[in-house]
Amino acid sequence: LWAIKKKIFKEHVKKVKMGAKFLKNKLKSIGDVFHGGNRTNAIILKLPDIKSTENLKKNLFRKKIYIRNNFGKPIENYVRVSLGSPKKLSVFFKEYLKWKKRLANNLN
Repeated sequence: LWAIKKKIFKEHVKKVKMGAKFLKNKLKSIGDVFHGGNRTNAIILKLPDIKSTENLKKNLFRKKIYIRNNFGKPIENYVRVSLGSPKKLSVFFKEYLKWKKRLANNLN
């Protein structure tokens, strides 16, 4: 109730919506498959396989960025990314791109 009266809640929701737009545009620009972010506070991001979901989670965990994996079929090769401000999601996206480049280099 206090947060609503002080308009903190509305400001937070506004930042999350801006963050969702930011992250969805970034993911679209690199051709990644994802779902959500329109009516939810998270997106699910498709990765090549289950092993990649665990690898990304561990990599980001070391950087104190927390995502969720271990979903059942049919989304077993997805991770969930909670949405936040564009500033916070830019940190996630920067580290995700580094990880993705390393993954591509290891496959070649």
